[in-house]
Amino acid sequence: MVVSARMTYSPSLLPRSRRTVTALIGTATLLLAPAIFADDAPAALAEPKPEKPIVREGFVLLPFVGSTLVGTGTLKSELDCQAGRCSSTSHERDTDQNLNLLIGFDGLYHVLPNLRVGLGLQWIPTSDVEVKNGDSSTRFGHEVAPTAIVEGVIGGKSAGALRGFMGPNLLFPDGELQDFIDSKEASCRSVGPGRSCDMASGPYVGLTLGGAAAFLRQFTETMTGRVELSLQYVGSLGPSLKVSDIDGNRYEDSLSWSGVRLSLRLGLEF
Repeated sequence: MVVSARMTYSPSLLPRSRRTVTALIGTATLLLAPAIFADDAPAALAEPKPEKPIVREGFVLLPFVGSTLVGTGTLKSELDCQAGRCSSTSHERDTDQNLNLLIGFDGLYHVLPNLRVGLGLQWIPTSDVEVKNGDSSTRFGHEVAPTAIVEGVIGGKSAGALRGFMGPNLLFPDGELQDFIDSKEASCRSVGPGRSCDMASGPYVGLTLGGAAAFLRQFTETMTGRVELSLQYVGSLGPSLKVSDIDGNRYEDSLSWSGVRLSLRLGLEF
């Protein structure tokens, strides 16, 4: 009689140490499998597409709108007697800058990737100030300032810019200044025989110069937003009445002003 026996394999029959090694190998396989097969993933998923570098070159067109914020200045009247019975005098009054709308346009060209130069035009439809110790607002008129600009830009999509500018400031009188001019012209017309009178009634040419700091943010490849703070000096001669007679008596009654103002400008670069 032959007796046969069949043995059935079971993990529980393995020694404890071998069962532990087998479990560790299974766990390692599960952990390493994603890394092993990662090379089969599409390249677009493995590495993000790099951003296109910012290239600054060529011409830049910059329309802008803004407002004067604060400022201070001096309004000066002088009577200069070169001969005759009058005596020379000078009076100064301090002024505070009012909020004035400003509109303009700059055209710039990149001579280097981080340096550009160009021309600008700023228009203030109504330029007026508050005269201290008089509680009165004095409207000068319309200001137009063509300027030469040098500007440096540093950064990428978000960038900073520093600029300097200088040019003539043209004032076309209006408001209280025009009323003052009209009164002086009336005085000039009433000058008697033997005297000559000359009245400078505008427009008046002065000087403006200053600097600005701006923050730039690129929205698209062809459009960049711009926020700018500008510090500007303005100085100008104003109305001047000159009277002389045949005896050589001469005098000049003139008005001038100067000041510094801080402005905020918002623009888009194209």
